[in-house]
Amino acid sequence: MDDKNIQKHDEDLRCKKREGGGRNENPCFPDLNSESVFTVNQSTEEFEPFQDELTLTDKIKEYLKQVNWSDISKDWKIQAYVGSGYKAITLNPYQDCSKLNPLYKHEKWLKWVYTNKELNLNDISIAKICGNLNNKTIGNWREKFDIPRKEIGNYIKNDYRFLYMPKEYKHPEFNPIGDRRIYRPEHIIVMENHLNKVLTSEELSRHPCLIKNIGNYYIKDGSIVHHINHNRIDNRIENLWLYKNKREHNNSNINRCLSGLIKLSQVSFFEGNYYLNYDYDYRNLNREKKNEVLKQKTLNNYEDLDKVRKAIKNMDWSGMDWNIEYKIRNNAPIEKIQLNPKEDCSEKNPLYRHKGWVERIVRDKRFNLTDSRLSELCGISERTARRYRKGKHSIPAKYRGFDRYIGKNTSGKKIIYIKLDKSYGNPFAIEKVNSIQMREHRYIMEKHLVQEPELNKDYLINGKYLKPDCHVHHINLDKLDNRLENLYHCKNSSEHNTVHLSLIKLIDEMMKSSLIIFENGKYFLDN
Repeated sequence: MDDKNIQKHDEDLRCKKREGGGRNENPCFPDLNSESVFTVNQSTEEFEPFQDELTLTDKIKEYLKQVNWSDISKDWKIQAYVGSGYKAITLNPYQDCSKLNPLYKHEKWLKWVYTNKELNLNDISIAKICGNLNNKTIGNWREKFDIPRKEIGNYIKNDYRFLYMPKEYKHPEFNPIGDRRIYRPEHIIVMENHLNKVLTSEELSRHPCLIKNIGNYYIKDGSIVHHINHNRIDNRIENLWLYKNKREHNNSNINRCLSGLIKLSQVSFFEGNYYLNYDYDYRNLNREKKNEVLKQKTLNNYEDLDKVRKAIKNMDWSGMDWNIEYKIRNNAPIEKIQLNPKEDCSEKNPLYRHKGWVERIVRDKRFNLTDSRLSELCGISERTARRYRKGKHSIPAKYRGFDRYIGKNTSGKKIIYIKLDKSYGNPFAIEKVNSIQMREHRYIMEKHLVQEPELNKDYLINGKYLKPDCHVHHINLDKLDNRLENLYHCKNSSEHNTVHLSLIKLIDEMMKSSLIIFENGKYFLDN
């Protein structure tokens, strides 16, 4: 199957329905539409009132509050260890399970939740809805109440729902030997079910993301089933897309779209949260205005030598004597020529032989004119460039390099670093021979917070340096835009993740309003 056919084929995967030619339903895949499976995203009366932004754990908690517990037990008093001894407390089954309301210690509550076929939970999931307890705690109480362990039970991890697969499910990359049963994420099973139903045998055998075992087809390890609206509990097939690998998944353009919507003021940011502006529509802007906002550059970067040449020619070179004497060849007579700093360095205009010209451009930290870059700029060998810079003109190497340059962080994302004098003394900076280096956005926030005494204790060490656990968030997601107004300080990674989550929660609404469009595995702004 060639790439064009794969793209066309994958486009059909989310909503394709065949009346014939597909495969019969296979018992190795659970029927996700059966009443015995608890699917929180299906249209049922129990779950209609809940907001889409609720997590799967939250939805289960809300579901439990709606159960008529008075029919299950008339007595909600238990003996619990409080302080220095046991005493009687009354539980409230219509409130969340917690330390003060330990519902799992009530035999009838735990038995009903554990054995409920619609919930189909195991010890791990029950521990999670009870305030992130250890699952062994739930297991111990279940054994105390003589509630037998069941063979099947689903659990929640990172807000994904995992299914306990039947013995017939034989994914060759996970259980190639014996009858070992495994847990699989529900959204992957939904996609596998869909593919096995709607594709012909030939299409299945040629699909790049599938692997065959005992007559059934499974999604390969490494392929990714993606939630289009970024809602992990929305496992409808029309909300799923299959990517061949992580690289393809990372090229979906979602961050670029979100960054664009923030820059275009469709999304606003206030006190750590993102909000969708409902009374404004960026699509009403003309194309030129939109492009101007989206394409504006926040860093004047001279990595491109053509930009360096242009900048050098535009510098003020008045006041210098541009007459030099030199030999074109060893045996040739000495010639006098006049150089032109407003023209490119070349064989006829050998500006690298002029000390004032070389010293000034090498000292200019914008250009990062190492010997190799100087040689490329002037059309000479690196050895010749070094001989003139170091030997003829006596210009030290320490003057080379950017004060401000683009590097990459641990995730491979482009980020701006700056060089500072060692006297700055930040203990968390990267030490170099003649300087220290820092991420520019952290340095800018550091200098800002020094002026805010009430924040010093939470964010700074010794009232000067940003704590290593603190994160500096780029509001418009552009890591090269280090204006102070585009930066927001977070105490730790958890607070930083919460900021990002407030933006991710808006994606579903953006897609419903067509502010973002998803086509062929990529996101686009509606132009």
